[in-house]
Amino acid sequence: MSEKVIIELAGRDSFAALLKYLQSNKVKEILPTIAKSPPEYGPLETVIDQLDWVQEKLAKTPVSFSKPLILEDQKLWWILNGRFLSEIIHRYHFYTPCIGCHLHFHLMRIDPALNLKITKIISGERELHDQKVKINQTAEALKAYQEVLAHIGLDLVFPLRKVSSNEEIVKLLGKEWKEGQKQLSCVFKNNYCSIESQILIEVNTIKPYLEEFLIPIGKIIAQAKLNQNPDYILEIENYLKKKWKRS
Repeated sequence: MSEKVIIELAGRDSFAALLKYLQSNKVKEILPTIAKSPPEYGPLETVIDQLDWVQEKLAKTPVSFSKPLILEDQKLWWILNGRFLSEIIHRYHFYTPCIGCHLHFHLMRIDPALNLKITKIISGERELHDQKVKINQTAEALKAYQEVLAHIGLDLVFPLRKVSSNEEIVKLLGKEWKEGQKQLSCVFKNNYCSIESQILIEVNTIKPYLEEFLIPIGKIIAQAKLNQNPDYILEIENYLKKKWKRS
């Protein structure tokens, strides 16, 4: 069955995820989206140029592309990653903006999905990058992102979730493309790693943060978007006042 899907335009994995998805799914139309976060920098043309490449690669298929959307929402990033920073450190004994930032990317795609009645969003997130683990792409984090969007009936699809080999990514793309190249950069790059590039945050540490904070407020935001209610800040603060009530 043909369908319309939303794809993310980010690094090479987002393009590989689309190509992987198309191997086993029929798609009629693709809506490309670039979700930009406040800490990111670099020319958007770097990403858009790669869209031209993938369109040429799929030119002989029945797939069509809509005009790409550029999405930004500083308030959303702030409520997920800035407003409660001290509380998060106090309660969960760690902080990284990366997990909340990736949820922010997925939440920003809710509006075009609802407006255009699209239910599938294709993402390039994957649990392993050869032997490297990214704290924002652990199994627990990916499950959290999917749970939030599923709350309002959206299917966040990770075609590369179990693809660990970077060689397989290059094979899917059909060209050499080094990890981290041809994409926007971030001022928080490697913030959760030691000087030896080892992860300093235990995966088990993030579970209470996800269950008590990120997933519930993510659902509040998703529901607010579904209800076309832009004022979700007060609802989040009221939820957290009850959840984090001090004795």
